[in-house]
Amino acid sequence: MERRADAISLTKSSVADGEVFDVVEEDEPAETKRRPRVKGSRAVRGGSRTAPIAWGDHLWLITGAGSVGCFLVSFAVNLLIHGTAGAAPNRQGIPLSVKIGFPALMLVFAMIFAVRGIEAVKTRTLRSLWQVTTGPLAVGVGMFMAVAGGLFGGWAFYALLIILIRGH
Repeated sequence: MERRADAISLTKSSVADGEVFDVVEEDEPAETKRRPRVKGSRAVRGGSRTAPIAWGDHLWLITGAGSVGCFLVSFAVNLLIHGTAGAAPNRQGIPLSVKIGFPALMLVFAMIFAVRGIEAVKTRTLRSLWQVTTGPLAVGVGMFMAVAGGLFGGWAFYALLIILIRGH
């Protein structure tokens, strides 16, 4: 065998069975160069390439802002249309605890709905008791859930606030 100029040599080694294999030996370890990290990209598995950050990675922030915006718009529209006279007088004898409890429970459910929707958009996975939905369908349904939770939450907050202020 002949020796090459780049410091890699081939030698022969024997095994107990008598077979002969070629073994590659390096005289000097090769130096690895690291590329500086480019802003706006992230490392891909393996570390040798970088991929740009996709626009959809921050879609959950837009969904969260949309949910908060729907909450505020729903509350403001109810306040503008109905004013402070939103709740009808108590003529049926419904206890005040029930009139306060229903909007409070609705507000809690609306906020859970909105948060679950934002989580579905962030993870691109919508989980239920029976199945798991992934991909664009989960993102679309999650956006709808977040917006609907914001709308119902604004209405429930308005109803709760008016009942607490007026007392009926």
